[in-house]
Parts: sequence; structure tokens; C-alpha cells
Amino acid sequence: RLREKPSLDSKVRGCVLAGDILQVLVQRDDWMQVRVWTGEKTEALEGWALGVAADGVPAFEVAPAPGARWAVLVCGGTRGSHYGTTARPWQDLGGEISLLETLGTVYGQLAEELGDEHIVVIAGLETARTWLRGMASLGYSEPSDPRQIPASKAYYINANGSLEESKRKWKVRLEDLERRCYKLIARGGADHDGLHVNATTVLEVLAGTGHGRVIPRYGVSSLFLWVTTHGSAHPISVGVSQADDGQDRPVPVMDIQECEQSSSLDANEWFWIMPHRASDPSAYQFVRLAGYTIDPAADPAGDHLHMPLYAVYWQQVFQVLHDNFEREPKRRIVAFYQFCLAGGHLSFLQRPAIRQHCNVDKWPIYMVASAAANQNSLGATLTNIFLDHVQSALRQGGSERLDSFFTRVEQTYWKQHMKVAQMNQALPEAMRLGEICHYHTPDGGIQHDPVRAIFSNRSSIPSKRPLAKSEPAAILQIQGAVSAVGEAKQQLVETIAAMGFDVKAVKDAMAASNFSPDLAIDLLLDGVKAS
Repeated sequence: RLREKPSLDSKVRGCVLAGDILQVLVQRDDWMQVRVWTGEKTEALEGWALGVAADGVPAFEVAPAPGARWAVLVCGGTRGSHYGTTARPWQDLGGEISLLETLGTVYGQLAEELGDEHIVVIAGLETARTWLRGMASLGYSEPSDPRQIPASKAYYINANGSLEESKRKWKVRLEDLERRCYKLIARGGADHDGLHVNATTVLEVLAGTGHGRVIPRYGVSSLFLWVTTHGSAHPISVGVSQADDGQDRPVPVMDIQECEQSSSLDANEWFWIMPHRASDPSAYQFVRLAGYTIDPAADPAGDHLHMPLYAVYWQQVFQVLHDNFEREPKRRIVAFYQFCLAGGHLSFLQRPAIRQHCNVDKWPIYMVASAAANQNSLGATLTNIFLDHVQSALRQGGSERLDSFFTRVEQTYWKQHMKVAQMNQALPEAMRLGEICHYHTPDGGIQHDPVRAIFSNRSSIPSKRPLAKSEPAAILQIQGAVSAVGEAKQQLVETIAAMGFDVKAVKDAMAASNFSPDLAIDLLLDGVKAS
């Protein structure tokens, strides 16, 4: 609070938001007379602010230098992994570890260029390490209900042959994770971990509000947003109907099968998934989700059709971006989405009504998606290729334009996935895999910016700096020529299996989902046996 005088009894003149930058005029003991531009106000407020919180911890920290480049790295995950499911009532983070390993690689490289103090990380890294330590000790995941212990033991014995072998394998996974994330662990881990890995935290960090480390509300030259998680979409719901079991069900705006094939914002709501519940449900009032479970008290392990509070929707990101550009019109933003169905999150920039009324064509923003609106992504391959190109570009001085840079990233991606490209040609669009897309606004000018203007805070970039050793980009090998839809479907099964799933389980899931890859992977991630 800003007060008229340096006293808790003095009248409040206004409030300081997390992320605001204060100019200190006078300091008197724990009180500071400050000038601050806060919220949406165009004129500065002056007053006295108490420099320590109630527990004696400093309320403020030295502001970063204006004009700095920032990054926000988000690693999501599913609620089923963290809270269990009706079929598997215990935590199993095995499917999330690879996401965290990729995060570790991204952080390690960006920290060298941007500096640790300019990176905000939202990820359940310590949560995963704690779970992996338990797995390495017990060989199974300990359920909250002791009656489920025999089932959990049997589950991991069946997967690994014995509890001892299970312990060994999970110990190796823990060591691998800590090796990939050692730089992030050395700096104290993620800025937001545990239950804070949720949609509200993401939106507050991007808005420059909330608790903990956030992006400054002013003085930011550029922002790189990188997200890895699981993505999906559901039909727009225009009402609620009652099913035969007496439960409320959403009423889709059109036939569900049409929605599944559509890439239109008039058909679907696109979202990316977070492992924990949003703490502020008010951010969901603009999402069309009637009939879905929005109750904050709902059991996350329950059999719900969908739980929106465990997702970040495109409208929410759009709102926060809009506020960013209203506040700082020249702030450069590059968003890099590494998850399934990511292309649906780029559509708003090209929607005529939004272009007309929100003037988004002048936003300096570049967005990259690892798959089209209704397609599954090919794991972390695009991120790894991107990192290799960033290293190379910066080593050459970082002068390459962003549009040229991302075009080269795409070319390398398809050179490494020639078989996938051939397979895709024989499949309907919604069944294809990993057709990446990138888009920049036509009048924002960001496409002309050099790579170093986004990805480095160095005052000078040595042209002969050696390349850092990075993880090689994975190359999916798919056997056989692609000449017919039948063969292409078989290759689709093999490609999904190459992501780490059992081949038989993939076949069962594909059959149960009518060969819809995104639904099949949802079944595989949830551990639900297809019938």
C-alpha cells in the first residue's frame, strides 16, 4: 500500500502491484517515499511504502535494468499424473519426466544468454524429484489410500518385472532428470513449483502480477514464452443437457465429429493442460464451457469429462497479451508452443473480427506451434532443433532475421522427418503428425528483428564462441514406403509407439478412438485400456 505518511495509520493513496517498478525518492528506516506507475494509470503515484513484509522479509527487490529481454518457461502436465485416476488411484509422473528434461535443456541454454535473473520458470521439478526418490526407494508409487498398495505394487511389477528392477529403473530416471536439469536445480529450482504450477500462476507471471517472480510490467524489451505440456480442445458448449445417468453434459455448438475435424475458433476451444487447479476461476468467464466441471472443490481424480480449471485457454493468453501490448506497445513477444494441437492457439491472430477490433496486426508478436490445430506433436524434436539453431545464430553474431531463422528451423525439422512428411501426405489432415506452423503479425515488424534481440542480453556476442553441447534432436525412423492410407495408418501406430508406448496398447487405443491420434494418446496417457 502507498500511504500519505510513513505510518501504518496513515491514509492509503493506492496500491503497488507485483511487477511494478518504483523510483525511491527518500528512505527513512523501513519506509520509502516512492514514485510508481501502477496498474493502468498514466500518471505516477507518490507516497510512502513499507519496505518489509509482516514477517520481516523485504517487500521489494532491485529492479532489473530497463530494456532487458526476458523468458517465461512453462512445463505443464496432466491432473491424472498428479492425482491419479479411477483406474489408477495413485500418482504416476513417469509420463511427465521427459517434459521436465526438455525444460532443463532449454533453461540451461537460455540462462547463458539471458541471465538467470531474466528467466521465470513454472514447473513441478521438485515435485517430480520427490516422487522419483520415492519410486527409487520403494519401486512403486505409494497411494494415499493404503488399501491400494497391493494394486500399485502389482502395476509396477507388471511393467518392470520386479520391484527391485523397478527401483533400479526409476533411480536411473531420477539421475537422468537431475543431470538434464542441473543448472536449474543449482539456481534453486523453479520459481513456481508444486500446487503453483497452474493456470492462474501462468497468467499472473505474464501479466506481471501475483506472488513470487513475475515479468516486470514496464521496461521489458522482449519476452520469449516457451510452453511444453499436453494440448487438446473441446467443442464450444452452448448449453447443458441431462444424460441418461442424470449427469449434466455440455451441448456442442455443432456435431462433435465436425468439431474434431475443424480448426475454426467457431467450433472448438483450444487449451493446454496444467497439473493443478487454477486459484482464480474468474479468468474462465469468457470461455464457452457450459456443462463442464468448473467446481473448485471437484475431485481431480474423479471421472470428469473435462476440468477447465486445469487448463489454460487461448482466450486467457490473448487477454494477457492484449494487456501487455496496451501497456508496452513496443514489447517484442515470441511464443513457442511445444504440445499437441498447438496450432489452434495461433488462430486468433488471423481472425478477422479480432484483427479489426483489437488491432493485433500491429502487435510485434511471432508465434510458433509444433503441430497444427488438430494434430499431435512429435515430442521435443522441434525444441531441440530450435535450440541448435539459436546457438548457431548467436555464434554468428545473432544478426539473422527472425523470419529467416524460423524458416530454417522448419526446413531442418522436415529434413529430419522426411518419412513423417511422406506419411502425412497419405493421411487426412486431422490424422497427420507434427505439421508445424509459425505466424507473425503483418504490421508489427517483429519478423525483421535479429535473433539476438530476443534471445540474448549480452552486450556483445563473440562470433567464435564455441557451441555448447546439447542433446541431439531425436529422429523418428519409420520403416517402409508410404503409398496408401492403410500403410500410413500402420506407420502412425509405429510413430506413436516410438514416443515410448507399447505397440499393442497403441493399436488398442487407436482402434478405440477410431484412429484419432490425439484421443488415442489421451487414452495412453491416462492408462485406460481400450476395449
